[in-house]
Amino acid sequence: MENLVLVHVRPRHQKNVMAYRQAFLASGESMDGSSDLQDFTDFQAWYDQVQASSQRETVKAGWVPASQYICLQRGHQEVLGMLQFRHELNNYLKEIGGHIGYSVHPDYRNQGIAQTMLKEALKICYHQGMAKVLVTCHASNKASQKVIEACGGVRDESSFDPNSGEEVYRYWIQVN
Repeated sequence: MENLVLVHVRPRHQKNVMAYRQAFLASGESMDGSSDLQDFTDFQAWYDQVQASSQRETVKAGWVPASQYICLQRGHQEVLGMLQFRHELNNYLKEIGGHIGYSVHPDYRNQGIAQTMLKEALKICYHQGMAKVLVTCHASNKASQKVIEACGGVRDESSFDPNSGEEVYRYWIQVN
């Protein structure tokens, strides 16, 4: 898919963000990189959390500052993917979550969207002065493994996600 852009989520995206949420709820799949959107029936409450999470002074206890992005096709408003960039790592993120979490709308998979989103996120990391980032995925997620490796990910030690009961592959990507 061409002309994809990552943009900060804004109130004007409400209808399309909630449609994205509904697509994931209907599919029963994990909505990674969405700032826990699955837990919110009210867009404004979710958006307020996203805004609070973006600043060290207002981020929830135990969380790290993060930026929430949505992926759109230039000139369109449908949310094709979501990506969260975590500005630093806590213990949980070092083992399970990484610096970047993402998901692609169930109807738009296998079109290069995840790879484009990750490449764009790496540019953001570069502009933040980061030398390398940690990106993770469950061992069962072959598609995400391919995306991470295509973006330069080098596999490190695995860890175990007690929430899912799955092995987690940890990849480091040099940011150039």
